[in-house]
Amino acid sequence: YKDAAGSAACTTCSVGYYSAVGSTALNACIFVTCPLGYTGDQGKGCTACPSGSHKNTTGAAACTSCGVGAISALGSTALIDCICPAGYKGFASGGGDCTACDVGSYKDAAGSAACRSCGSNATSAVASTAVESCICRVGYS
Repeated sequence: YKDAAGSAACTTCSVGYYSAVGSTALNACIFVTCPLGYTGDQGKGCTACPSGSHKNTTGAAACTSCGVGAISALGSTALIDCICPAGYKGFASGGGDCTACDVGSYKDAAGSAACRSCGSNATSAVASTAVESCICRVGYS
């Protein structure tokens, strides 16, 4: 809608609300439905699915949680958007859970990659996120 004359751009209605072409006021924005990645009740607007969830349908249905420990961007629209964070392994985009990298390993990026070993003479804490987390065992340098 556009509530003032001139060359200024139109104002966008809130997510899930739409107005007819030529609308001139905010009250012309009418709730239609929540788009993919959003949930909400009619008349109350839509909110983006929080991190760690997704929604692949329109309407007021609830967002679906990713697997245990998985993350996703705000407003994710598909299971494939679910990934394991750095320091965790698993196939979250396929519906699986994420588990922490074991002692002596690390994973420096989000995604489905495996944790990397620190090597036989080094160790690290559980869920390490960088090779710098690997330290030499006693007696090694």
